[in-house]
Amino acid sequence: GDDTHDSEDQRARLLDNTETLERTGRRLDHGYRIAIETEQIGGQIMEDLHHQRQTINRSRGRVRHLTKLYF
Repeated sequence: GDDTHDSEDQRARLLDNTETLERTGRRLDHGYRIAIETEQIGGQIMEDLHHQRQTINRSRGRVRHLTKLYF
């Protein structure tokens, strides 16, 4: 009767909600992995930029030194 129908409806809603939660959880996991990867890439870029800055500063220092020696 109605109790069986209500029980089936509740079960169907529960399954739908469970599937929605699982999908949402997978999306959150995926987003978290992307955020971690992005953070790692950003760190690598910052490190590369730091090394490039050091190289540029050393080169500028050498140019200044040579300019003083020869001009």
